[in-house]
Amino acid sequence: MEVKSILFLLGYGLGLSACATPYQAEGFLGGYSEIPLSADVYKIHVNANEDSSPATSNAIAFIRAAELSIKNGYDRFVVLDTSQYSRSYKQLVIPGKSTSHTNTTGTVNTYGYGGHVNANSRTNTTYTPPVYANYSKPRTDLTVKFIRTSDADSELALVSTDIIKQFAPVLGLKVEGCNPADLVQVVKQDKLKNADNCAVQAINQVVTDK
Repeated sequence: MEVKSILFLLGYGLGLSACATPYQAEGFLGGYSEIPLSADVYKIHVNANEDSSPATSNAIAFIRAAELSIKNGYDRFVVLDTSQYSRSYKQLVIPGKSTSHTNTTGTVNTYGYGGHVNANSRTNTTYTPPVYANYSKPRTDLTVKFIRTSDADSELALVSTDIIKQFAPVLGLKVEGCNPADLVQVVKQDKLKNADNCAVQAINQVVTDK
């Protein structure tokens, strides 16, 4: 098989689009899911795809924790437990195959009205091994407890809006121009995944004030 053909098949098998897991509920490209353990304690699980880094998986988990805290009426959270790991596997890209070629040689001896043939055959077989692509899919488990600023020891907790702004660049979420109050409204309106969230929020607020 020609080198170009092998590279094409390998690229096809790996998925040339190389789309990392976006910030979303778990779907075809991966994403987050969560289980409420109580009214203020959640366990968040992130399945990221093979085009994602552990940093992406971690960012999704922490932003989801911050988002859930705000939606549940809190403004901070503490981490009770967290772990990161990867699921590795391999996928067949090009099957192996064997090719055989038989070569026959011989001599013909004649005498009078007769003769005989001496023939020798040799078969050569070549084997091309299969080609596999190795994948690693990062995972993150995060268990958090939501708290409010008025709660005891709240100064030791993570501020939800700060966490969103810290991890947003990893996922391409455009919240750098948001102040905390606007960011809270963006989260409550499920607009965190929209581009230029706070600019849109500010425009809507101006229209409402008029």
